[in-house]
Amino acid sequence: MTDYNLIFGAVLLFNVAVTFRASSYYKKYFPSPTDTNKNTSSDETSTEAKSSEELAPLSGENDGRDSFRDNDKEKHDADLERGGDPPVVSTSVNAASDNAANIRHAQLLRKYLIVYLLAALSDWLQGPYVYALYDAYGYSQHEIAVLFVAGFGSSMVFGSFIGGMADHCGRRKFIILFAVIYAMSCMTKHFKSFSILMVGRLLGGVATSLLFSVFEAWLIGAHASAGL
Repeated sequence: MTDYNLIFGAVLLFNVAVTFRASSYYKKYFPSPTDTNKNTSSDETSTEAKSSEELAPLSGENDGRDSFRDNDKEKHDADLERGGDPPVVSTSVNAASDNAANIRHAQLLRKYLIVYLLAALSDWLQGPYVYALYDAYGYSQHEIAVLFVAGFGSSMVFGSFIGGMADHCGRRKFIILFAVIYAMSCMTKHFKSFSILMVGRLLGGVATSLLFSVFEAWLIGAHASAGL
């Protein structure tokens, strides 16, 4: 029989490598030449800016600020002499803006909850019956455990980078991709073949990673796009 311990160890090492590559520690310890050039140029620019500020005539700057304050004071005094009232900031515009933002937030949240709860419900419906299904097919506890570990391992591996792919390619597209992958995973459970069931568990792990990452990412991205 296949040595699944070796496969699990290799997959675990792969997951650690991918996670380290996507983290900021990789750029810290293995900077690319372009990053090094950017840092060098930024340091040179900041040094030049500091030196130019030190050489700038402070007296001229102070004179300009004082003249600006004097002009503002003269305008304010002239307005008071004419009987004008100081400007009053109206809160009606801010209240209308907040009301529109609350309405938009409620719309996005309602749309998110409807889709996400339906997706989560599909996972909850089949979860309690998977073990009983495998047992009814005549598989031993060890074989059933291998199927479950394969699904969890698939979710562990793909969950480390599937969110970044969704941010790059489109979160809405990956939500649709979740529905397709999860449907394929459910279809494989109608077959008694161990290989087909293994493929279904792998697809289920990918779908689980999408379920617990892409939907929330879409909600946050939609709020950011709407300026909320």
